[in-house]
Amino acid sequence: RMMARPGEADYSSFSLLCGAAYRISPLISLKGASFYPEPRVESQGLRLDLREDCVFLNGAPVILKPLIRGLFASRRKTVKNNLQSFITSRLRAGDGTALAEEALARSGIAPAERAERLGLPEFIRIAESLEALPDWPSAGMPPLFRPPETPE
Repeated sequence: RMMARPGEADYSSFSLLCGAAYRISPLISLKGASFYPEPRVESQGLRLDLREDCVFLNGAPVILKPLIRGLFASRRKTVKNNLQSFITSRLRAGDGTALAEEALARSGIAPAERAERLGLPEFIRIAESLEALPDWPSAGMPPLFRPPETPE
């Protein structure tokens, strides 16, 4: 699941977040017979190397991680429907339909698209579009993934 790509059955928010932060490479396959009791699955040892270009350490939009989780919340829903729910829960008032439509239009993402077919660049565009909306309350949101300020 960690190495799944957009459009694959195992692709999820977990895959996307892992791939955004780490370069993942397979090391070894572990057959079920390697364990006792023998599980009905095969495992794989992986190597994780922190990406120098990790968006979470290099100024990712504040809402990127919650947005990714929110858009994968209901896999059978479209990006528009999941985004509406995400926005409504963040605003805690009103309906997020208009903001969802505007953010998707600004980011160039089709409302009928599904999260499992989008890659990191598309999620970043949606997050940046949301944060740029005049009605988006980004000033009141905690800086979840901003790197700490370093004194000069």
